[in-house]
Amino acid sequence: MRAFHCWEIEDAVKLLGESICPYCGVGCRLRVEGNGKPQRIRGVEDAPANLGGICAKGALLHEAIDAPDRLTHPQLRRSRSAHFRPTNWNTVFQYLRETLHDIVSTSGPESIAT
Repeated sequence: MRAFHCWEIEDAVKLLGESICPYCGVGCRLRVEGNGKPQRIRGVEDAPANLGGICAKGALLHEAIDAPDRLTHPQLRRSRSAHFRPTNWNTVFQYLRETLHDIVSTSGPESIAT
């Protein structure tokens, strides 16, 4: 196996995009870097919330994105006793629309939001 020098890795890793860290409410802006898929997460230097710094959870976000057991499709269960089943987004949104409509019809709009 070939060893890589740090400057070779720097050249191989490209900016894939920016995002907001999902872990807490601070709203740290993140730079997602990699070569085709996320390999490294860094803070955005001029972001007011984090000024380029990120916590350990944010720094390891790329591992969660590429986890083998990560859900990649929506799951739905129609009751608490039922098992989650893979489905598509149209089915999920239709189910949510029907459920929210039933709640508002039965208990009024205040039952969802005020």
